[in-house]
Amino acid sequence: MLPAAVSYGACTNRAFLIAASLGCSSVHRRDSDSSYQELNGEPVYPVHHELTSIGERARDAAPRVDATNLDPTHLDKPVVLVGASFVGELSVDISEIRQLDADVYRDVVGLWAPADWSAEQKRELADESFTGAGTAPFTGDHALLTLVDPMRLDMCNISFQQVHERVPLPPATDTIGSDYFLVHLVHDAALPGVLHNRHIVNFYPTERRTDGGFMAYQLRFTKFFLSMLYLNAVYAAMAEAGPALLDDAHQVRAERVSELVWDSTRLPVTENEERLDVLERSYRALGGRYAAFARSIAPRRQQLLDEARHDMEDFAGLIDAWRPLVRVSQATRIHPLDR
Repeated sequence: MLPAAVSYGACTNRAFLIAASLGCSSVHRRDSDSSYQELNGEPVYPVHHELTSIGERARDAAPRVDATNLDPTHLDKPVVLVGASFVGELSVDISEIRQLDADVYRDVVGLWAPADWSAEQKRELADESFTGAGTAPFTGDHALLTLVDPMRLDMCNISFQQVHERVPLPPATDTIGSDYFLVHLVHDAALPGVLHNRHIVNFYPTERRTDGGFMAYQLRFTKFFLSMLYLNAVYAAMAEAGPALLDDAHQVRAERVSELVWDSTRLPVTENEERLDVLERSYRALGGRYAAFARSIAPRRQQLLDEARHDMEDFAGLIDAWRPLVRVSQATRIHPLDR
């Protein structure tokens, strides 16, 4: 919960526990490297849609949205997620790679796909990845009640109800994308959500453009690819489990999710060795500071492989401990009025 290194998941997990201590039933996340769009000079706040639907039964939320494609079998389930995406710069700081060499860009970004995907599927994923909702400005509201596709969401523009008290986020360190687990869980468990179009504006902090910031960010990008060996396996297993991920009260069965995460930690690392091969080869071909980064990780290959597995083991252990942590937080009020 308090790692020494940067952790997107651990940071958000702490917010989940603070929310429980404050007696909050939902959590609404925005990041410091984002801002709001405007319409007629006024900010377009995503919380409008979040407060309209989050926590409602899907059938009660349906009249409050513009459209629904939700199967009637899901109407008695709660809306546990409301979110949107972003406009502006790519959500990952890799646009320079695309400018330098489009083929290398596709090879690198395609590394987050499952290893058994075809070359065409990986190219399509690379072309779609990290682009959000494009660049079109906000002109009017639209909200859809649905099983929300994780590819249509960004974690800096999202809210959760209930599900974050059952399962935490992976606490992996120095790993971008490690905070997206719950959007996959919500989708695979067939829990309703609302997808709206009040996209936030993404931008890059100045620090990420420095040489030191570049090297740190590329390490987080590399560890993201290595995490996908395990996460892709868990996502596939959750998709296969489907309704079995929920109990009769439409609550996530955390113990089942934990089993799937623990199972993933026993996978062979051959796939990740190949990822590192492709990444090193691609970055050396780009030259300059990319080649320098490739040289810097070459002697750390085994360490990086081990860290990726240990991160998933830490995640599985945290899932097992999460419900008691939430209960203690709920019983430990920190608001002054509760003293």
